[in-house]
Amino acid sequence: MKINRQQLRKIIREELIRLNEQGNIGATAELTQNPDPSAIQAAWPQGVTHNGENVFETFYKSAGQGVHDADDWIRREGYDGQETYLGYDPQSDNFIMGFDAFYDEDGMNADMEGVLVLLDPRGRALETITAVPGGMYSAGLKAVRTAFPQIIDVRLD
Repeated sequence: MKINRQQLRKIIREELIRLNEQGNIGATAELTQNPDPSAIQAAWPQGVTHNGENVFETFYKSAGQGVHDADDWIRREGYDGQETYLGYDPQSDNFIMGFDAFYDEDGMNADMEGVLVLLDPRGRALETITAVPGGMYSAGLKAVRTAFPQIIDVRLD
């Protein structure tokens, strides 16, 4: 009997849920199942998954992916920034990473902006969504929620 990757992930996810219900492991939150914010907060960082893959590992630990790729992306566009937000859009099955950033052209005279980068589920930067004056909180977060009304906040810093 052959099992494909999708089936294996489903088996693993079901087993993790079963073990969690028995109290054998920490909290889990599978993003594709639209968990509530408290479940995500309780499970962060090790228990938050997307199609069975650990989100923290994909977006924060893997070299060349996630925060590393998005940071390189915004630097190529002239920004110097710090990652402060990660959200998941179930409608597009993509992630949005937000940065508090300064456009480097003006040097120290630049105002902080909230820069939003679209990433695929493997952590590859796809495009800059927008840059809004004032940083991620609250202008950038408002821009995320306007552009992606179904956004699931994964990490708010």
